[in-house]
Amino acid sequence: MRPGRAPVATTHVCVLPEPDQLGPAQSRHQGPGRLPAGRNPMTKLQRLYAQHGQSPWLDNLTRGYLRDGTLARMVADGIRGVTANPTIFAKAIEGSADYDEQFSSLTAAGWSVEDAYWELVVADITAALAVLRPVFDAADGTDGFVSVEVAPELARDTKATIDAARGLHQRVDQPNLFVKIPATAQGAPAVEAMIAEGRSINITLIFSLTRYAEVIEAYLSGLEAFTAGGGDPARVHSVASFFVSRVDTEVDQRLEAIGTDEALELRGQVAVAQAKLAYRCSPSGSPGRGGNDWPGSAHTCSGRCGPRRPPRTPPIPTPCTSTSSSAPTPSTPCPSPRSPPSRTTAPWPAPSTPASRTQTR
Repeated sequence: MRPGRAPVATTHVCVLPEPDQLGPAQSRHQGPGRLPAGRNPMTKLQRLYAQHGQSPWLDNLTRGYLRDGTLARMVADGIRGVTANPTIFAKAIEGSADYDEQFSSLTAAGWSVEDAYWELVVADITAALAVLRPVFDAADGTDGFVSVEVAPELARDTKATIDAARGLHQRVDQPNLFVKIPATAQGAPAVEAMIAEGRSINITLIFSLTRYAEVIEAYLSGLEAFTAGGGDPARVHSVASFFVSRVDTEVDQRLEAIGTDEALELRGQVAVAQAKLAYRCSPSGSPGRGGNDWPGSAHTCSGRCGPRRPPRTPPIPTPCTSTSSSAPTPSTPCPSPRSPPSRTTAPWPAPSTPASRTQTR
Protein backbone atom coordinates (compact mmCIF):
# COMPACT_ATOMS: atom_id res chain seq x y z
CA MET A 1 0.00 0.00 0.00
CA ARG A 2 1.52 3.29 -1.04
CA PRO A 3 0.51 6.67 0.25
CA GLY A 4 0.56 9.54 -2.14
CA ARG A 5 -1.49 12.27 -3.62
CA ALA A 6 -3.68 10.97 -6.37
CA PRO A 7 -3.23 12.54 -9.77
CA VAL A 8 -6.18 14.30 -11.25
CA ALA A 9 -7.63 14.31 -14.74
CA THR A 10 -9.73 16.68 -16.75
CA THR A 11 -11.22 16.82 -20.20
CA HIS A 12 -12.44 19.85 -22.09
CA VAL A 13 -12.17 21.65 -25.38
CA CYS A 14 -9.98 24.71 -25.76
CA VAL A 15 -8.95 26.20 -29.07
CA LEU A 16 -6.85 29.33 -28.79
CA PRO A 17 -8.72 32.29 -30.25
CA GLU A 18 -7.28 34.71 -32.75
CA PRO A 19 -5.02 37.42 -31.25
CA ASP A 20 -7.76 40.06 -31.29
CA GLN A 21 -9.87 37.75 -29.15
CA LEU A 22 -7.20 37.46 -26.50
CA GLY A 23 -7.65 41.00 -25.26
CA PRO A 24 -9.59 42.05 -22.18
CA ALA A 25 -12.81 40.17 -21.82
CA GLN A 26 -16.13 41.77 -20.92
CA SER A 27 -16.23 42.55 -17.22
CA ARG A 28 -19.82 41.46 -16.76
CA HIS A 29 -18.83 38.07 -15.32
CA GLN A 30 -19.70 37.58 -11.67
CA GLY A 31 -18.45 35.35 -8.89
CA PRO A 32 -15.04 34.52 -7.46
CA GLY A 33 -13.18 35.40 -10.66
CA ARG A 34 -14.43 39.01 -10.75
CA LEU A 35 -11.67 41.60 -10.51
CA PRO A 36 -11.70 44.57 -8.14
CA ALA A 37 -12.71 47.98 -9.49
CA GLY A 38 -9.92 49.70 -11.37
CA ARG A 39 -8.27 46.45 -12.49
CA ASN A 40 -8.24 45.38 -16.13
CA PRO A 41 -10.81 42.68 -16.85
CA MET A 42 -9.47 39.17 -17.35
CA THR A 43 -9.06 37.60 -20.77
CA LYS A 44 -10.95 34.45 -21.64
CA LEU A 45 -7.87 32.34 -20.97
CA GLN A 46 -7.29 34.00 -17.61
CA ARG A 47 -10.90 33.35 -16.65
CA LEU A 48 -10.50 29.73 -17.70
CA TYR A 49 -7.83 29.37 -15.03
CA ALA A 50 -9.19 31.74 -12.35
CA GLN A 51 -12.77 30.51 -12.43
CA HIS A 52 -12.44 26.90 -13.56
CA GLY A 53 -8.92 25.84 -12.59
CA GLN A 54 -8.03 25.00 -16.21
CA SER A 55 -4.47 25.70 -17.33
CA PRO A 56 -4.32 26.48 -21.06
CA TRP A 57 -1.09 25.39 -22.72
CA LEU A 58 0.12 26.53 -26.12
CA ASP A 59 0.67 23.55 -28.41
CA ASN A 60 3.29 25.21 -30.58
CA LEU A 61 6.66 26.92 -30.37
CA THR A 62 8.61 28.87 -32.99
CA ARG A 63 11.61 31.13 -32.85
CA GLY A 64 9.49 33.89 -34.33
CA TYR A 65 7.17 33.71 -31.32
CA LEU A 66 10.21 34.15 -29.08
CA ARG A 67 11.84 36.96 -31.03
CA ASP A 68 8.82 39.17 -31.66
CA GLY A 69 7.29 38.77 -28.21
CA THR A 70 4.28 36.71 -29.35
CA LEU A 71 4.86 34.04 -26.72
CA ALA A 72 5.32 36.64 -23.97
CA ARG A 73 2.06 38.31 -24.99
CA MET A 74 0.25 34.98 -24.97
CA VAL A 75 1.55 34.25 -21.50
CA ALA A 76 0.39 37.69 -20.36
CA ASP A 77 -3.03 36.85 -21.80
CA GLY A 78 -3.28 33.59 -19.88
CA ILE A 79 -1.23 30.84 -21.51
CA ARG A 80 0.31 28.84 -18.64
CA GLY A 81 2.49 26.31 -20.43
CA VAL A 82 3.98 25.28 -23.76
CA THR A 83 4.29 21.87 -25.31
CA ALA A 84 6.23 21.00 -28.46
CA ASN A 85 7.28 17.90 -30.36
CA PRO A 86 9.50 16.92 -33.30
CA THR A 87 6.78 17.69 -35.87
CA ILE A 88 6.23 21.18 -34.44
CA PHE A 89 9.96 21.94 -34.53
CA ALA A 90 10.40 20.48 -38.02
CA LYS A 91 7.61 22.73 -39.34
CA ALA A 92 9.07 25.74 -37.56
CA ILE A 93 12.56 25.16 -38.94
CA GLU A 94 11.39 24.38 -42.47
CA GLY A 95 8.82 27.17 -42.52
CA SER A 96 10.97 30.18 -41.70
CA ALA A 97 14.42 31.64 -42.13
CA ASP A 98 14.76 32.27 -38.39
CA TYR A 99 16.95 29.20 -37.93
CA ASP A 100 19.08 29.45 -41.08
CA GLU A 101 21.97 31.46 -39.70
CA GLN A 102 22.47 29.29 -36.62
CA PHE A 103 22.03 26.06 -38.57
CA SER A 104 24.51 27.13 -41.26
CA SER A 105 27.02 28.18 -38.62
CA LEU A 106 26.75 24.85 -36.81
CA THR A 107 27.05 22.67 -39.89
CA ALA A 108 29.97 24.77 -41.15
CA ALA A 109 31.67 24.09 -37.82
CA GLY A 110 31.35 20.36 -38.42
CA TRP A 111 28.17 19.57 -36.50
CA SER A 112 26.06 16.74 -37.87
CA VAL A 113 22.55 17.61 -39.07
CA GLU A 114 21.05 15.76 -36.09
CA ASP A 115 23.27 17.52 -33.55
CA ALA A 116 22.58 20.89 -35.16
CA TYR A 117 18.84 20.19 -35.03
CA TRP A 118 18.96 19.50 -31.30
CA GLU A 119 21.02 22.63 -30.71
CA LEU A 120 18.26 24.64 -32.40
CA VAL A 121 15.61 22.89 -30.31
CA VAL A 122 17.46 23.43 -27.05
CA ALA A 123 17.90 27.13 -27.83
CA ASP A 124 14.15 27.59 -28.36
CA ILE A 125 13.18 25.50 -25.34
CA THR A 126 15.61 27.42 -23.12
CA ALA A 127 14.18 30.74 -24.27
CA ALA A 128 10.60 29.53 -23.75
CA LEU A 129 11.45 28.31 -20.26
CA ALA A 130 12.61 31.82 -19.37
CA VAL A 131 9.33 33.30 -20.61
CA LEU A 132 7.28 30.80 -18.56
CA ARG A 133 9.49 30.92 -15.45
CA PRO A 134 7.49 33.72 -13.77
CA VAL A 135 4.35 31.61 -14.12
CA PHE A 136 6.18 28.64 -12.59
CA ASP A 137 7.44 30.73 -9.66
CA ALA A 138 4.07 32.39 -9.04
CA ALA A 139 2.33 29.00 -9.12
CA ASP A 140 4.84 27.53 -6.65
CA GLY A 141 6.00 25.02 -9.23
CA THR A 142 2.60 23.71 -10.28
CA ASP A 143 2.40 25.47 -13.66
CA GLY A 144 4.57 27.31 -16.17
CA PHE A 145 6.13 24.24 -17.80
CA VAL A 146 7.64 23.80 -21.25
CA SER A 147 7.81 20.32 -22.76
CA VAL A 148 10.39 18.94 -25.19
CA GLU A 149 10.17 15.42 -26.56
CA VAL A 150 12.77 12.74 -27.09
CA ALA A 151 13.35 11.62 -30.69
CA PRO A 152 10.42 9.55 -31.99
CA GLU A 153 12.64 6.75 -33.28
CA LEU A 154 13.48 5.89 -29.65
CA ALA A 155 9.88 5.05 -28.76
CA ARG A 156 10.50 1.29 -28.76
CA ASP A 157 13.90 1.42 -27.05
CA THR A 158 13.77 1.76 -23.26
CA LYS A 159 17.48 2.30 -22.66
CA ALA A 160 17.86 4.83 -25.47
CA THR A 161 14.81 6.72 -24.21
CA ILE A 162 16.24 6.84 -20.68
CA ASP A 163 19.58 8.12 -21.99
CA ALA A 164 17.91 10.75 -24.18
CA ALA A 165 15.54 11.99 -21.46
CA ARG A 166 18.34 12.19 -18.92
CA GLY A 167 20.55 13.99 -21.43
CA LEU A 168 17.90 16.62 -22.15
CA HIS A 169 17.34 17.25 -18.45
CA GLN A 170 21.06 17.64 -17.91
CA ARG A 171 21.50 19.86 -20.94
CA VAL A 172 18.51 22.08 -20.12
CA ASP A 173 18.77 22.21 -16.36
CA GLN A 174 15.65 24.19 -15.49
CA PRO A 175 12.97 23.30 -12.91
CA ASN A 176 10.06 24.05 -15.26
CA LEU A 177 11.22 21.65 -17.98
CA PHE A 178 9.19 18.58 -18.90
CA VAL A 179 10.80 15.93 -21.07
CA LYS A 180 8.19 14.03 -23.02
CA ILE A 181 8.37 10.24 -23.20
CA PRO A 182 5.93 8.27 -25.41
CA ALA A 183 3.69 5.87 -23.50
CA THR A 184 4.73 2.80 -25.47
CA ALA A 185 5.27 -0.51 -23.70
CA GLN A 186 8.99 0.30 -23.75
CA GLY A 187 8.39 3.89 -22.66
CA ALA A 188 6.69 3.03 -19.36
CA PRO A 189 9.90 1.61 -17.78
CA ALA A 190 11.74 4.71 -18.95
CA VAL A 191 9.15 6.87 -17.19
CA GLU A 192 9.66 4.93 -13.98
CA ALA A 193 13.45 5.26 -14.26
CA MET A 194 13.31 9.01 -14.84
CA ILE A 195 10.86 9.65 -11.99
CA ALA A 196 13.10 7.53 -9.76
CA GLU A 197 15.89 9.99 -10.58
CA GLY A 198 13.66 12.92 -9.64
CA ARG A 199 13.22 14.17 -13.20
CA SER A 200 9.97 15.80 -14.32
CA ILE A 201 8.31 13.94 -17.17
CA ASN A 202 5.41 14.48 -19.57
CA ILE A 203 4.14 11.04 -20.58
CA THR A 204 2.68 11.50 -24.03
CA LEU A 205 0.72 9.51 -26.62
CA ILE A 206 -1.62 7.70 -24.23
CA PHE A 207 -4.59 6.31 -26.12
CA SER A 208 -5.98 3.55 -23.90
CA LEU A 209 -7.07 3.08 -20.32
CA THR A 210 -4.85 0.03 -20.03
CA ARG A 211 -1.75 1.97 -20.97
CA TYR A 212 -2.79 4.84 -18.72
CA ALA A 213 -2.96 2.41 -15.79
CA GLU A 214 0.57 1.25 -16.66
CA VAL A 215 1.74 4.87 -16.69
CA ILE A 216 0.24 5.46 -13.25
CA GLU A 217 2.02 2.39 -11.90
CA ALA A 218 5.31 3.49 -13.47
CA TYR A 219 4.98 6.96 -11.97
CA LEU A 220 4.17 5.73 -8.47
CA SER A 221 6.88 3.08 -8.54
CA GLY A 222 9.42 5.66 -9.64
CA LEU A 223 8.29 8.07 -6.96
CA GLU A 224 8.61 5.38 -4.31
CA ALA A 225 12.18 4.70 -5.39
CA PHE A 226 13.00 8.40 -5.39
CA THR A 227 11.64 9.00 -1.90
CA ALA A 228 13.22 5.79 -0.58
CA GLY A 229 16.57 7.27 -1.59
CA GLY A 230 15.88 10.44 0.36
CA GLY A 231 14.52 12.49 -2.53
CA ASP A 232 11.97 15.26 -1.98
CA PRO A 233 8.83 14.32 -3.94
CA ALA A 234 7.79 17.99 -4.08
CA ARG A 235 10.52 18.41 -6.71
CA VAL A 236 8.99 15.85 -9.06
CA HIS A 237 6.32 17.02 -11.48
CA SER A 238 4.58 14.96 -14.08
CA VAL A 239 1.81 15.16 -16.61
CA ALA A 240 0.15 12.47 -18.73
CA SER A 241 -0.87 13.36 -22.26
CA PHE A 242 -4.03 11.36 -22.80
CA PHE A 243 -4.96 11.74 -26.46
CA VAL A 244 -8.71 12.00 -26.28
CA SER A 245 -10.10 13.34 -29.55
CA ARG A 246 -8.09 10.92 -31.64
CA VAL A 247 -10.19 8.16 -30.17
CA ASP A 248 -13.28 9.97 -31.44
CA THR A 249 -11.70 10.35 -34.86
CA GLU A 250 -11.18 6.60 -35.15
CA VAL A 251 -14.44 5.51 -33.54
CA ASP A 252 -16.52 8.04 -35.48
CA GLN A 253 -15.22 6.63 -38.75
CA ARG A 254 -16.32 3.18 -37.69
CA LEU A 255 -19.71 4.46 -36.56
CA GLU A 256 -20.20 6.19 -39.89
CA ALA A 257 -19.28 2.97 -41.68
CA ILE A 258 -22.04 1.22 -39.75
CA GLY A 259 -24.35 4.04 -40.79
CA THR A 260 -27.41 3.29 -38.67
CA ASP A 261 -29.21 6.11 -36.85
CA GLU A 262 -28.23 4.55 -33.54
CA ALA A 263 -24.56 4.41 -34.53
CA LEU A 264 -24.51 7.97 -35.88
CA GLU A 265 -26.02 9.31 -32.66
CA LEU A 266 -22.96 8.02 -30.79
CA ARG A 267 -20.48 10.10 -32.78
CA GLY A 268 -18.39 12.48 -30.72
CA GLN A 269 -19.21 10.84 -27.39
CA VAL A 270 -16.52 8.20 -26.94
CA ALA A 271 -13.65 10.61 -26.27
CA VAL A 272 -15.30 12.28 -23.29
CA ALA A 273 -16.58 8.94 -21.99
CA GLN A 274 -13.06 7.52 -22.05
CA ALA A 275 -11.69 10.64 -20.36
CA LYS A 276 -14.17 10.17 -17.53
CA LEU A 277 -13.11 6.54 -17.19
CA ALA A 278 -9.48 7.66 -17.16
CA TYR A 279 -10.24 9.90 -14.22
CA ARG A 280 -11.66 6.89 -12.39
CA CYS A 281 -8.40 5.06 -13.10
CA SER A 282 -6.46 7.56 -11.00
CA PRO A 283 -4.86 6.26 -7.80
CA SER A 284 -7.53 8.00 -5.75
CA GLY A 285 -9.86 5.18 -6.71
CA SER A 286 -7.53 2.40 -5.64
CA PRO A 287 -6.83 1.16 -2.10
CA GLY A 288 -3.47 2.39 -0.89
CA ARG A 289 -3.05 4.75 -3.82
CA GLY A 290 -4.96 7.76 -2.52
CA GLY A 291 -4.35 10.27 0.21
CA ASN A 292 -1.85 13.05 0.69
CA ASP A 293 0.50 11.46 3.19
CA TRP A 294 3.78 10.96 1.37
CA PRO A 295 6.50 11.21 4.01
CA GLY A 296 8.08 14.61 4.25
CA SER A 297 6.45 16.47 1.42
CA ALA A 298 3.66 16.02 -1.08
CA HIS A 299 4.67 15.41 -4.66
CA THR A 300 2.92 17.28 -7.42
CA CYS A 301 0.98 15.69 -10.22
CA SER A 302 -0.51 18.02 -12.78
CA GLY A 303 -3.63 16.27 -13.93
CA ARG A 304 -4.80 17.58 -17.22
CA CYS A 305 -6.92 16.37 -20.06
CA GLY A 306 -8.15 18.55 -22.88
CA PRO A 307 -9.61 16.95 -25.94
CA ARG A 308 -9.69 18.95 -29.09
CA ARG A 309 -11.39 18.03 -32.34
CA PRO A 310 -9.58 18.64 -35.64
CA PRO A 311 -10.79 21.74 -37.49
CA ARG A 312 -12.46 19.89 -40.35
CA THR A 313 -14.40 17.53 -38.14
CA PRO A 314 -18.10 17.90 -38.97
CA PRO A 315 -20.55 18.99 -36.26
CA ILE A 316 -21.64 16.22 -33.92
CA PRO A 317 -24.90 15.77 -32.06
CA THR A 318 -23.38 15.87 -28.59
CA PRO A 319 -21.35 18.99 -27.78
CA CYS A 320 -17.84 18.28 -26.53
CA THR A 321 -17.16 21.21 -24.24
CA SER A 322 -15.29 22.06 -21.12
CA THR A 323 -18.31 21.07 -19.08
CA SER A 324 -18.39 17.55 -20.47
CA SER A 325 -15.80 16.30 -18.07
CA SER A 326 -13.76 18.35 -15.66
CA ALA A 327 -11.59 17.89 -12.63
CA PRO A 328 -9.22 19.98 -10.51
CA THR A 329 -5.92 21.36 -11.83
CA PRO A 330 -6.22 20.40 -15.47
CA SER A 331 -4.11 21.60 -18.37
CA THR A 332 -5.41 22.20 -21.86
CA PRO A 333 -3.13 22.32 -24.88
CA CYS A 334 -4.20 24.91 -27.43
CA PRO A 335 -3.09 25.31 -31.03
CA SER A 336 -1.48 28.61 -31.88
CA PRO A 337 -3.43 31.35 -33.66
CA ARG A 338 -3.97 30.58 -37.36
CA SER A 339 -2.36 27.19 -36.85
CA PRO A 340 -4.65 24.20 -37.51
CA PRO A 341 -5.29 22.27 -34.32
CA SER A 342 -4.61 18.65 -35.10
CA ARG A 343 -3.89 17.06 -31.83
CA THR A 344 -5.23 16.39 -28.36
CA THR A 345 -3.47 15.75 -25.00
CA ALA A 346 -4.18 15.05 -21.35
CA PRO A 347 -1.40 15.88 -18.84
CA TRP A 348 -0.40 14.26 -15.56
CA PRO A 349 -0.11 11.23 -14.11
CA ALA A 350 -3.59 12.14 -14.58
CA PRO A 351 -4.49 12.67 -18.22
CA SER A 352 -3.76 15.59 -20.70
CA THR A 353 -4.41 16.49 -24.39
CA PRO A 354 -2.17 17.96 -27.36
CA ALA A 355 -2.48 18.26 -31.36
CA SER A 356 -0.64 16.97 -34.59
CA ARG A 357 2.32 14.76 -34.55
CA THR A 358 3.90 11.69 -35.92
CA GLN A 359 5.91 10.05 -33.25
CA THR A 360 3.93 6.95 -32.45
CA ARG A 361 0.57 8.33 -33.10
